[in-house]
Amino acid sequence: MIDPIWSASPPASVGAFFSGTPFLEAIRSFHQNPFFLVGAVCLLGALILNWKVPTLRKWILLAVGIELLVVLGTIFYVYPINDVLFVHAGGGLDSTAIKAMTHRWLIADRIRFIFKVVVFLCLLRALSLPDGSVGE
Repeated sequence: MIDPIWSASPPASVGAFFSGTPFLEAIRSFHQNPFFLVGAVCLLGALILNWKVPTLRKWILLAVGIELLVVLGTIFYVYPINDVLFVHAGGGLDSTAIKAMTHRWLIADRIRFIFKVVVFLCLLRALSLPDGSVGE
């Protein structure tokens, strides 16, 4: 929602936004949100509790796998970019590198969003299926 503000015209917008606003502290609080851990535990718990139901297991396992890809991609690809752009406001890089890094961040963020939507749809599908205990 704020991407257009800081990514509008890099490198000037990156430097101005990240050195002149309290955004970095706010985004750190967002990513250190304890509800992420609760959600991850619930997702794994759903997989464990429904392991014996093949139709549910398939959709929940798919959701867990995609979520794992999102988390690993965020840690190993997005966070290093965050460090350069957000923490250091692009400092030390030339304008071409900052523009390229901003573009890569935006693409990675859109891909993460699409994957999160797919996780949601997988879980929605799992919730719409019978649990296998009907008629037992």
